[in-house]
Amino acid sequence: MPRGTKKTREDEVPLQPQQVTVYVPERLREGGSYSNIANINVSNNEVVINFIFADKQGTSLVSKVILSKKHAQEFVKVFQKVLQSKQLEK
Repeated sequence: MPRGTKKTREDEVPLQPQQVTVYVPERLREGGSYSNIANINVSNNEVVINFIFADKQGTSLVSKVILSKKHAQEFVKVFQKVLQSKQLEK
């Protein structure tokens, strides 16, 4: 598209739905992991979230999720929308 030309709706091509097969490990098929602590670290390129479970018996890391900053920002937007919609249902 030439510089200075604005994209119009006619130029947009709708995305076609795609089917994705997701492998689910055995330990997650039975319900996943519970976390009562989240430790979040942000660098120039990524966001690292450590999900931790702590009780009287000790503390353990149950999951570590590494996201690009862009994906982390999109996740936050979607997460907030979901939480807000659930609050409206009450």
